[in-house]
Amino acid sequence: MIEFRNIGLRYGTQEILSDVTFRVNKGERVGIVGLNRVRSKQGQT
Repeated sequence: MIEFRNIGLRYGTQEILSDVTFRVNKGERVGIVGLNRVRSKQGQT
């Protein structure tokens, strides 16, 4: 088992996760799903 308490994640100045707590028990799998590519305001990829 692994447990995460009150974690946060930022990508530059953008907050991705805030105050997240969860537990992964033996044999369980976890994934984070989101957009693969997002264009910035300047049109870069």
